[in-house]
Amino acid sequence: MERGILVRSGKIEEVAAAGSPQRTVRISWVDTSLPSVEKALRSDPHVTDLELETSAGKFHFSGGEKDLAELVAALVSAGIRLTSFSETKQTVEDVYMRISKHEAM
Repeated sequence: MERGILVRSGKIEEVAAAGSPQRTVRISWVDTSLPSVEKALRSDPHVTDLELETSAGKFHFSGGEKDLAELVAALVSAGIRLTSFSETKQTVEDVYMRISKHEAM
């Protein structure tokens, strides 16, 4: 609710997904060169905004669950030795700040 008007309703997961189709994914790996990881990630059309360092990084992902699973499989098939691959979940505050117009009641 904002200024007495219902802005959005539903479960937090549904509200977050409706407001932002992109997920933030964090990744880390060992024994794989940065250019190899970057090449594998850039080959997926759902991956944007890569921020990679020597053995870790993050990116935005716009696909669904199946697409995300296919990306993991493609990285492993490319010989990338993943040590972590996780989505950064949004908090209630994150969702509010994104959909609110920041107007006082």
